[in-house]
Amino acid sequence: MMNQRSTSSGHQQQQPQQNHTIVQMPQHHVSAAPAQQKPPQPNRPRLDLLRGNREEYIKFAVPLYEAAMKGDWKAAEPILSQHPHLIRFNKFILSIRVAITENEETLLHVAASAKSTKVVEQFVINLVQLMEKPDLELQNKNWDTALCSAADAGNIETAERMVKKNRALIETLNFNKVMPLYMAALFAKPKMVAYLYNLSNKMVEDCWTHDNRGWVLQKCVEADMFDVALNILNDCPNIVLPNRLLTDLLFALAQKPRAFEEEKPNSIFTKIKSTFAAPNKKESAALELLKIIWEKVAKMGKNDIDDIIRGPRSVKTNKEGKETIYFLLLLKWATRVL
Repeated sequence: MMNQRSTSSGHQQQQPQQNHTIVQMPQHHVSAAPAQQKPPQPNRPRLDLLRGNREEYIKFAVPLYEAAMKGDWKAAEPILSQHPHLIRFNKFILSIRVAITENEETLLHVAASAKSTKVVEQFVINLVQLMEKPDLELQNKNWDTALCSAADAGNIETAERMVKKNRALIETLNFNKVMPLYMAALFAKPKMVAYLYNLSNKMVEDCWTHDNRGWVLQKCVEADMFDVALNILNDCPNIVLPNRLLTDLLFALAQKPRAFEEEKPNSIFTKIKSTFAAPNKKESAALELLKIIWEKVAKMGKNDIDDIIRGPRSVKTNKEGKETIYFLLLLKWATRVL
């Protein structure tokens, strides 16, 4: 029925029995907040069902969860109208602000993460119509809104419904200080990334920092979304890229030789040349990206450049020989050609 997943931040995250990927949250480049600043408190749902008796939880929460996953509005509507905890409108007694999973996810969280089908989309439409703006801002234990859940799953239609009613959702930070755009990039959902990036105003609002811009950039490169990565660098020319992030970006590119339009070589020397050679036609997005990154590196001091070309620390720890070779080849080629 329902189980939990763990994030690297140590939180337990509720998850249906599906093939979901474990969430990887950024663990580096985090700037410590000033000591006098207190982190904002999340907008949590009501916990009546979770703290009440088990019989009531089974009677209301479990069937609501199952209805949301299937998009079965006919099954959900009678339960919503019977719920004793939250009166809304004149016709319904609704549980739309009540958590229905141990991870404190609401009915909208669950529906937003479900596999996108016509019935699930209609379920979300019906639910959002009954909600007010603050209802869409409710956050689970990880401080994720339902828009984060939709971003994880790549459910654009669901995201559009929520953003249309409450645009502030695209800038809501979760516990790890990331927004839905990062989650979409993390789970390699290119259409969702493009949609959210177009709404982000080029990531210049106050909610964006050098850290979370860099995290999105890195995940876009790792997921082969080079066009979005290029947009980020072009739209944010003053973006700060720490040495460690520059190294990670170059290393990610080094593991994607085909992104540079690789040819089939007849020898090791032609392989090295063709693997990272610029194509005769329009340059690949990966190559354009590499040029911009390397131009930034080339303007740095010797100590910084030395630090970058040493490669990621994880490579030395894991002794990933193949990736190390690609990284060194990329740096050598970039030094000579760019």
